[in-house]
Amino acid sequence: MNGVQQRVALAVVALALFAGGANAVPVTVDFSGEITDGELTGDTFDGFVTYEDTLVTGDPFGEIIELIDFEIVFNGPMFVDTFTELDAFGTNGIDYGVEFLDGDFLGVGLVSDGTDPIFELLPGFFDVSEAALFYDPPSGGQLGGTGDITYQLGGGGDGAIPEPASAAMLTIAVLCLAHRRRESMRLTD
Repeated sequence: MNGVQQRVALAVVALALFAGGANAVPVTVDFSGEITDGELTGDTFDGFVTYEDTLVTGDPFGEIIELIDFEIVFNGPMFVDTFTELDAFGTNGIDYGVEFLDGDFLGVGLVSDGTDPIFELLPGFFDVSEAALFYDPPSGGQLGGTGDITYQLGGGGDGAIPEPASAAMLTIAVLCLAHRRRESMRLTD
């Protein structure tokens, strides 16, 4: 096989691997916050959300990416409980998930379903710093409220492992460089 044929073969393999799609590791984002007003003032909460980052397209009009996993834990002292994705439904009855604008993370948008208290996570409108938690009063209570929420991007399991297509492309590039160096050394001898 001559040099041109080798390069064509490598290009075909590279394209096949690249076109085969990426199987990136899901991204987990941790969050935490504190209730700032209402009956649960002073209570804290934390949790995580997991989504598939390869689904984010960078849409300038915004996009909602489906949750793979979700959990929120209310740590008290007034209220202690844990809720998962199964307790959530969308703010309009249809969509809930991780929201992005121009590929930038804005937060999680969801409303709890059948929980006490009913809570809602709202993403930021233009920036993640605008995200918040709202809640209706617990049973027997009279005053709902809000809370501040902070997201820690890269928490939990944020893809330190490269996706297979990227790893394959890097390997092919290294092999091509090694081959080229060997060829140039052979020609100079």
